[in-house]
Amino acid sequence: MSSPASANSPSAGTRRKVRPGHIELDAQENAILVHYVTETLYCDASGEVTRSESIPGQRKIKVDVSDLHRDNVPVVAREIVERSKIIHPSRTTEVEDLLTQLIAPPIPPASQPQPAAAAGPSSRQRGDAYGGGGRGGGECGELLQLPLADVGMLDDYLEKLYDEAMEEKVAGARALLSLCASPSSLVHLVEHESIVGVLSRVLRDEGRKSPDLAMCVVGIFLVMSHFTDLHALLNAHQVAESTVRLLEYENKRWLVRLQELRQKRQGIVDTTKDMTDDDKQKALELEERRFSRVQRRQSRLVYSAILTLLHLSEDIGVERQLVAHHSLIRCLVPVLDRSPWTHVELTMVALTYLKKMAIIGENKDEMRRAGVLPKLLRLVSCVGGGTQTSPFVLLLACRLLYNLAFDPDVRVELVEGTASGRGSVLKILTDLLKEPRYRQVSLRVLSQLTQDDRCKSLLTYHNDAIPMLLQLVIHFPEQKVGRDLVSVAVNLSTHPRAAEIMCDTKLMDKVVDRVMKTRDALLCKVVRNVARHDVSRPKLYEHLNKSSIRMSHWLKEFARLAQTSLDAPELLVELLGTLSSMSVAEIRWLDLEGLIDLIHKLLSEGCGMTFAFSPLTGAINEAIDDIVLECVMLCGTIAANDSEAMVHLASPRFLTLFQELLTAKQEDDEIVLQLLYLFHCFLMHDQTRDRVMRESEISQFLLDLLRDSNLAIRKQASDSLSIIVEFDPQLADKVKELKYQVHNIEWCQIVRREEQGEILASEIARRARDGNRDGGGHLADEEEEDEFDDCDGRPGFLLWDEDEALADRYWGDVLAAT
Repeated sequence: MSSPASANSPSAGTRRKVRPGHIELDAQENAILVHYVTETLYCDASGEVTRSESIPGQRKIKVDVSDLHRDNVPVVAREIVERSKIIHPSRTTEVEDLLTQLIAPPIPPASQPQPAAAAGPSSRQRGDAYGGGGRGGGECGELLQLPLADVGMLDDYLEKLYDEAMEEKVAGARALLSLCASPSSLVHLVEHESIVGVLSRVLRDEGRKSPDLAMCVVGIFLVMSHFTDLHALLNAHQVAESTVRLLEYENKRWLVRLQELRQKRQGIVDTTKDMTDDDKQKALELEERRFSRVQRRQSRLVYSAILTLLHLSEDIGVERQLVAHHSLIRCLVPVLDRSPWTHVELTMVALTYLKKMAIIGENKDEMRRAGVLPKLLRLVSCVGGGTQTSPFVLLLACRLLYNLAFDPDVRVELVEGTASGRGSVLKILTDLLKEPRYRQVSLRVLSQLTQDDRCKSLLTYHNDAIPMLLQLVIHFPEQKVGRDLVSVAVNLSTHPRAAEIMCDTKLMDKVVDRVMKTRDALLCKVVRNVARHDVSRPKLYEHLNKSSIRMSHWLKEFARLAQTSLDAPELLVELLGTLSSMSVAEIRWLDLEGLIDLIHKLLSEGCGMTFAFSPLTGAINEAIDDIVLECVMLCGTIAANDSEAMVHLASPRFLTLFQELLTAKQEDDEIVLQLLYLFHCFLMHDQTRDRVMRESEISQFLLDLLRDSNLAIRKQASDSLSIIVEFDPQLADKVKELKYQVHNIEWCQIVRREEQGEILASEIARRARDGNRDGGGHLADEEEEDEFDDCDGRPGFLLWDEDEALADRYWGDVLAAT
């Protein structure tokens, strides 16, 4: 059988993964047996899994017991975990327990011999049933040694719970917990008519008096909560409510004990007795050990309570009730204050529960109010040094941070630094990028944070962040760059300073080269965004056109790639967008072979193009509109920077096409605006102005667009008409009249309606007296009414003798009645 190390080595068409199992002691050979399963996945040429197989195995780790004693057990356990690749550091406590048993193996009491045929579940099985097996078994080690129990004495055990002596209650609860370790015995407990109700009452009334009693009762509920069919029974007896109350009480008890420890520390330091520094140090260490021992026991209880609640919260109704009426989140958040490197399992289960609840908006807001963000940043910042957080704890903390980062207010609080006193969250996430196991989850958090401009701006001050991201992009092992990584790059490329730094890294040539090799549309969007900024565009062009770089003909390659990407509309949009962003006078667009013909083909056949459906572009119609828009923008870039190529675009075949687009896409303001800019470029040059004015109906289009509801379109149409008026005096009067009507549209409409007999004299009189507004031709005060001569019940004429009467361009609704 191959060793675990060799099982991980990949081969062609196969993938292997080693899943660690339970750990047990081989006392006869003084060794620790680590069980594992090797999973082999067989893949075809496309990477799809065709079949899989699992092969169990075990690895024996010899232990030198000659120098092993109780004082160096933690040191030996850490050495074993560091040497073994399949024992996770979070299971160090479990290895310590096995080493302790190797020093002094437990001897069963002589008064209770246990024959082999009647032997109950093994210690490992009891630990698994309780929740202490596997990775989280370290904190429940003391509960593995349970008394032997007989299911026939179930009523006797239940009777002990009613005894006044606490020792009897604990003994009865321990016996019931021992029965829960066996599935056959668990059936009898569930079928008993009153046992769950009694246990819930005992936990609610007596749980605070005895931690041992609370530990046993919660352990019973934890075993039952593993079975979904028993959730209704547990909820009927309010087990979740009783557990939350216990959890709240234990949090308060932890704070009290922590305060007592601080007082004892201060008392030892300030003591005036004849104590040397060594004596004070020993006294402090003694108090620390006592506190740690008590806290380990309490952590096991809190761990079991939270895990029970997590299982019961599979019903979303139960979870909402606990959050709304019992402040569950307020009980979970303080757990994160405990040391993450000594209470690993407890921190993990609390983070798992919070991560599950964070997807609901109300729960997310409650977590913010409870102060979860500073605690999460404290967990993720403990990387390196002597207080390194468990990898599982750090990953769960980052995932919870990712769920919370969907809220804009949370992102602001994180980026502004108000949530942490240990440094910037961006600095922390940048450091996590250097660790491969944390890279994906840190990229997910960054993809959320970089949606805000403030975060993008602050990230540019971290010198290693952007170069590291580009290096990850360039060396990404798969053909297409991962979504999380490329989303961060896309977000940063929209910021001018970040785009400039990307060009300064001298890595953009490798990014462009990867785009041409892999045809990655999202990565091409990064290049497009960098080319959009006025600061970064010249640097990008200069860097890619250096003679020392083989990318000097990258524009030709992009044009050639666009011609072969008709089956990939998302890539075609980005390629055309990149070319349209390169507004550089040195580019000779006619040298890009086939580009002008491609533009004509796409514009002329845009409404009838047949592309393969792509989930990135959504509906096919949307992809076509995007392609048409990018083509028009590219034409505008060419016309604004290359007069020779502009002449080709002003040819009759293109002018007819542009006019058809104005008619067909008149509802799309973006396309109409870009077409107006293109015609404006034609009108600005002598080579194309006469042809455009003579062979197209652009003047009429511009006159019609003066009435458009979009302000940008009206302004662009007005600017273009101003040029036409200079060279076509016959159109000047018509343009002036239309501009006047557009500027005084309300007044002209009233005149037109009045001429058609739609406005009566009484309505005109009412309009004259209606309102007291400043300007616009309405009466501002009572004195202005004297300027009107009310004759025969009709409003009179305004006096236009003074020049100031004509100063107001808008004359209001006061008209003379005929």
